[in-house]
Amino acid sequence: LIPLQWVLPKNHAEIYKTLVANIPGGLTVTTGAPLTTVMEILTRPESKETIVHFVNFDRKNPTAAFPMRLKKQNTPVRSVLCFSPERDQPERLTFTDSGQYTNVTVPAIRTYSMIVVAT
Repeated sequence: LIPLQWVLPKNHAEIYKTLVANIPGGLTVTTGAPLTTVMEILTRPESKETIVHFVNFDRKNPTAAFPMRLKKQNTPVRSVLCFSPERDQPERLTFTDSGQYTNVTVPAIRTYSMIVVAT
């Protein structure tokens, strides 16, 4: 019998903290995305871009906007754009730098968005 909904283990916060504490250099990206959202990251050194794909698997509810913290490549960030089939044009996002990280708010996602960070 397959459950209709996957349930997090009761100690999921402890598991997460233990994993993060043991990753040399820390996580490349963290977000406040809901658990119905998955993410894939791709760095393109030749074009100096970092691309973060988000898919929301909750068909009934779009996500709210959420924060994302991304470890920068070796040069300052020039722009952050959001591409989505839900928008006619890419949206230029406001970002801030804090040391080796870039902080940005990802707009609400119904199904899919791609964030392109150019350096």
